[in-house]
Amino acid sequence: MKTELLSEYDATIDSKKRFVVKGLPAFNHYHVKVFKEIGTDVYTLKMEPRVLASLDQLSEKTLRMMDKSMKNFKKGIAGEPVDLDKVKKITDEVQD
Repeated sequence: MKTELLSEYDATIDSKKRFVVKGLPAFNHYHVKVFKEIGTDVYTLKMEPRVLASLDQLSEKTLRMMDKSMKNFKKGIAGEPVDLDKVKKITDEVQD
């Protein structure tokens, strides 16, 4: 895969552990992955923009289902709680 370096600059992290990303399109949400090279103090960040769906992009059926789910939730109608220990056990077995 061929890539192109669009920009390169140094950034300083502020007291709240933030820095400004310059020169990117205006996205409000990102999926961030942090990688660390083993045995070094070198980190790499991969940021992928996330675009959330607007209501006009959702089908009528999906909107009706969401409305029904929220009405049921407010009435206290819900399924049984999920036992995450059982889920973890199943996923561990599948990975072995």
